Amino acid sequence: MKLYSNLDPSTFPDSIRLYTNNCRLYDTGVTSRFRTFLVEGDQPLYLKIGGRGSLSQEKQMLSFLRGTKVCASVVSFAQDSGFDYLLTSALPGENGASSLHLHSPKHLAALVGESLHRLHSLPTGGCPCKGPGQSLVEQAKGRLPSLDAHTAKRLEILGQLVVDDSVVHGDFHLSDLVLNNWRLSGFTGLSHSGLGDRHYDISRALNDLSRQLGSDQYQDVMLDAYGREFIDPARLEYFNLLLQHGF
Repeated sequence: MKLYSNLDPSTFPDSIRLYTNNCRLYDTGVTSRFRTFLVEGDQPLYLKIGGRGSLSQEKQMLSFLRGTKVCASVVSFAQDSGFDYLLTSALPGENGASSLHLHSPKHLAALVGESLHRLHSLPTGGCPCKGPGQSLVEQAKGRLPSLDAHTAKRLEILGQLVVDDSVVHGDFHLSDLVLNNWRLSGFTGLSHSGLGDRHYDISRALNDLSRQLGSDQYQDVMLDAYGREFIDPARLEYFNLLLQHGF
């Protein structure tokens, strides 16, 4: 990580500056639509900055998941005319895409499955946000005419089975899973999290696991660790098809 010199903390909202004054901010190197910084002070914190309104869902979901030990805690949240500022506690450990974890692929695949199952097993009552599931089915319907007839028909049939029945991550990659001594420390990147279909997360996890490891051979390890009895092959096929066609 490098010290970020072009950032002016004096422009942050007061509730954020309360925690960043006299601290060093380090660019985490994460490239996305957000800028994320490690705030080095009395205790490490992470500051995520995005366009106004882009972090509201993540803040709501972090607050909803407070006490479940699957994510960081919200320290402060603020908005100004152009940006959202989300300050959270730092999860101990390294993300699942680190060389430490990729060098033990079977162990990593099992932990991905176990960790996602733990997230998806959380109570859904009062969940404040919508995640990918039924909403994605509606989006996909508009794309069906552009697909070959067989794929379009298959998606039309399988889409009827999608159920928003779990708290989902909503945009899962291995880098969103933080492990500490090979135990779940928590999930990050929850800006698309909410109530959705768990098979969306499973599909994306399988895809990124294979991409990062350069092989599909550990997919069965992940699925076994998740629990095959909790997986509907038809719903998983639906989200795999969507992923193959750019959704």
